[in-house]
Amino acid sequence: MSRDQAADYPNWEEFEINGMELSDQKSDLLCEMDLLFQIDSEDNLPYMFGDAGSAHITQCPNHPETLTIARACC
Repeated sequence: MSRDQAADYPNWEEFEINGMELSDQKSDLLCEMDLLFQIDSEDNLPYMFGDAGSAHITQCPNHPETLTIARACC
């Protein structure tokens, strides 16, 4: 894996949806991301996230260099 790539693992919701269970020890390793900011469709950018949705930029509290973006539609 190159320096610009990162492993992508299912979150707790995806484990649950797929009928998988984690031990308490492994569950403790999952990181809850902190919300940095939200971007609403066509509010400050000429871009629409889905049907008038928004984008959420989050950051790992244990690894501040790790950021994610997720979209949500209305």
